[in-house]
Amino acid sequence: MHVRRKNIRLHGYDYSYPGIYFVTICTANRERLFGTIHAGRMCLNDSGKIVSGTWKKLPQRFPCVALDAFVVMPNHVHGIVLLHRRRSNTQTGAASSAPTQPAALGDILRTFKSESAIRVNAILKRTARPIWQRNYFEYIIRSTSSLDKIRLYIRDNPSHWDSDPDNTGIRRSSFDEFPWFS
Repeated sequence: MHVRRKNIRLHGYDYSYPGIYFVTICTANRERLFGTIHAGRMCLNDSGKIVSGTWKKLPQRFPCVALDAFVVMPNHVHGIVLLHRRRSNTQTGAASSAPTQPAALGDILRTFKSESAIRVNAILKRTARPIWQRNYFEYIIRSTSSLDKIRLYIRDNPSHWDSDPDNTGIRRSSFDEFPWFS
């Protein structure tokens, strides 16, 4: 029997369109793979450093991507991705007249998940085990006030780990903590 997965993306929206996106990607089964929280600060282990490094290299792979706030947590990541169609000419500082090849948010995150999973599984000496959940959460940021609130949320996420719904010991509505939805 084929089970059809529910599409959680905004119907009819082009995710290669220039915009600002908040994303959360969780590990499979909320497994704590990337480090620990000590005194409200995230302490990355080798797997967490790989995830962080892979994220930071996304603009090299996708010229239409710029990155903003980002945090690796023990079992998930939060980040802000900016998609644009033009990039600066690094020699002159002028905007290029030719648009860059658009990449969809899903393509970018699929690349991130794949590359980081291969490298994390290699250092953990394991095969055929997923690192990431199949899907991810995304929110299209439409205002400066939302952007500011989300940046603050990302920055402060480690200090709120004890009450974080992605902390496996905590269960509550997944959107209770996000003030920018109201």
